[in-house]
Amino acid sequence: MPWHVPEDLAHFRGVTGASDVVMGRRTWESLPPRFRPLPGRRNIVVSRSDDGADAGCRAGGIPRRRPRPRDDRRGLGDRRRTPLRRGDRPRRRARGVARLPHRHPVPVRDLRAFGASVTRTALITGASSGLGAEFARQLAARGADLVLVARDRAALEEVAAPVRAAHGTRVEVLPADLLDADDLAAVEARVAAGIDVLVNNAGFGLDLAFEKTDVADEVRHLRLHVEVAMRLAHAALPAMLAGDGGRIVNVASVAGFVPRGTYGAVKGWLISFSRWANVVYAPRGVTVTAVCPGFVHTNFHERLGLPPGQEGVAPGLWLDAATVVREGLRDAARGRSVSIPSVRYKMLVAVSRLLPDRIVAKAAARGR
Repeated sequence: MPWHVPEDLAHFRGVTGASDVVMGRRTWESLPPRFRPLPGRRNIVVSRSDDGADAGCRAGGIPRRRPRPRDDRRGLGDRRRTPLRRGDRPRRRARGVARLPHRHPVPVRDLRAFGASVTRTALITGASSGLGAEFARQLAARGADLVLVARDRAALEEVAAPVRAAHGTRVEVLPADLLDADDLAAVEARVAAGIDVLVNNAGFGLDLAFEKTDVADEVRHLRLHVEVAMRLAHAALPAMLAGDGGRIVNVASVAGFVPRGTYGAVKGWLISFSRWANVVYAPRGVTVTAVCPGFVHTNFHERLGLPPGQEGVAPGLWLDAATVVREGLRDAARGRSVSIPSVRYKMLVAVSRLLPDRIVAKAAARGR
């Protein structure tokens, strides 16, 4: 039967012959195969004309259908290429894997190392006062057994006694001078025997200008902050990697982000080493975090001969030791490679990265 076709389909004349096109009318047999009705189905409208003829067909009960595309245009034979819907897209992360800021996955079971009820062993250097003593108190409150390392046994016992009484954890006191070869070897052996958390906190500052400081003190400064921290981390890694993972926390400083003297340089090394080690070992269950505080209320400045209130530091820049340790342990549990406590120091570090190096170096020239 004839079927209405718009005049712009007259180019089919060269395909089907002039006898099939009469006053804009065409038979089904004269149309190309792609426009013919499918076997066993009702007729379909092949085109829309301007005079509304297809509307009349729809009114007569003939449904409009889209013609099926040819297989050679799909390129997949009889299979239809269907784009993925939002719900069909694959998950970006597998179940049981957490995302870290440095973008390296750590099993979720290892992120519970600083949970509320943990029976782990943490070794802390420089634990007789300051941040080291605060690390001991907060880790013991989370259920960890402690190994406290410092030169002064009496000072270590003053920290250990209230911790034992308050939390009932096992506290081992290990007096050692980490700049002494034999004492350092003993601490390395204790670390290699198996611990779950290593806190490299031992350190000291230099108060004189670089040219006025004894070079032996500069070398001791480098050895304690760099060599000792590196050797203890090296001793801890084999047992941590072979076991259930672990944490290495290196106490650095925001001074490591700007050009400084020996103190800032060694803290910068700790930051760089921690970032690299976290990239390498976090996928294997051992995270390495550099905790970078600013000015903290401890006896650090008193040992430099600066009485409280005479340090030349703005009051708004001081931090509490408990806050620094709490945020540092939280970031370590999250697997972060760098922890900068408090928003104010985060902003200062961010601004220092945006300013030209010449301006940052000039502003930090007074520091050691």
